[in-house]
Amino acid sequence: MRERDYVDAAVAEWNTQKTQRPFDDVALLMRVIRIGGILERELAALCTRFNLKAGQFQALSALRRAYPRTLTPSELNHGTLLTSGAMTPLIDRLEEKGLVKRLADPDDRRGVRVELTRAGCALIDEALDERIARLAELVAPLGDAELVKSESALRKILLLLEGPTENTTS
Repeated sequence: MRERDYVDAAVAEWNTQKTQRPFDDVALLMRVIRIGGILERELAALCTRFNLKAGQFQALSALRRAYPRTLTPSELNHGTLLTSGAMTPLIDRLEEKGLVKRLADPDDRRGVRVELTRAGCALIDEALDERIARLAELVAPLGDAELVKSESALRKILLLLEGPTENTTS
């Protein structure tokens, strides 16, 4: 008998209710939602250890991906899952911590660009090493074929929700 997870139990309970809802068909996404919640809690714990908030981690990660390029606040916002209104105070906090600095935008006299400092780069590299090691540990039991099929299926769903993108920061 195969092992049951939380979603198996929930779907079985829903199926006893004789509803017309297709719970079996959405079990995959129910698992994605559950996994996402667990991974978000793990990220929150990681951020606490590094004295960061999850949004700050996302912003530093976006800056690290773009490094050594600088990003505008708008580009930085695009590279995170934050609202545009949260970006200015987030950059303020990161600047206060010495993790980023604002620079005048040479192409826009009214604009600014955000640059990752050496301290910011070192901090996010250490935090990312931990995060990526944990994610790699979670997918390690999957075979190559399972991983490719899973990635393909989830990519299709994500494209339905977000559409295609050229890159993550602009």
